Amino acid sequence: MKFRLNKQAFSRDGYCVVKNLLNENEVAYYDNKIKKLANGEQFNLGGIYNAKEISDIVANKKLLTVLKELLGPEIFFLHDSTIMHKTEPKNIENWHRDNPCRRFGIGPDWDKNLPYDVLRVGIYLQPYDEAKSCINVIPGSHKKRYTFREILRFFHKKCFSKFNEKSKLGFLKRFFTSLIGKNIVTDRGDCVIFNANLWHTPTETSGWKRAIHFSYGRNNKHSKHFVNYYLKHRTDITKDGHIIDDDFIKLLQKEKIYYPLPKEKIEIPGVNREPPKNYIN
Repeated sequence: MKFRLNKQAFSRDGYCVVKNLLNENEVAYYDNKIKKLANGEQFNLGGIYNAKEISDIVANKKLLTVLKELLGPEIFFLHDSTIMHKTEPKNIENWHRDNPCRRFGIGPDWDKNLPYDVLRVGIYLQPYDEAKSCINVIPGSHKKRYTFREILRFFHKKCFSKFNEKSKLGFLKRFFTSLIGKNIVTDRGDCVIFNANLWHTPTETSGWKRAIHFSYGRNNKHSKHFVNYYLKHRTDITKDGHIIDDDFIKLLQKEKIYYPLPKEKIEIPGVNREPPKNYIN
């Protein structure tokens, strides 16, 4: 199946939407497996290798074809992944980036000689009418610094992030979210692909949201830092890479998308602090 991609728009905006990446049978299969794993409870599992019944989705042929069109013929699965069956509260809006160096211009993620190319993938398994949830992004925020939207984003975070769901000012949060960002509405089987350094946020839900998120990149320093960050710095999100089972690794190797697991934690300038004074980006 051939999907139409606007690579120029993707480069400019930092995201694209692939409609109906999964067919109805595939959606039903993964949807039912996640419901079973969740057992009716809030469920947010880091590490898709912990759910063998659905871990093969990272090697989906259609998805890999799309990613290779965006990144080139050689791509790698970067070991950060989340399976969710959850609701989002009404005060959820808080834009963030997923790359290790999240402050614009600080750290190796912002190397002008090597544009950032780690991609996040979100696959959604329920119709929009069921959950009323979407992802909100700030187009172009992976490339622009101190724009009007960035200032508004800062204002939005500081002033509205603490509003609880009963706040009479909650409508202001929704107004600013729609003003600053763009809501991407998805249905069953749709896929959103975006740069990991693009500002984004989930929106509130009115029902259960079921989705799978994971990441891919090229064989370069951005992928190296991303994998090390999520497996060695952020073990609260993804369990240590050494517990990834052999069957999952063999799947990645078979599809030639296996990225080596880091043995040690490395220091990444710009992660949660200012880089050393002698650091040159």
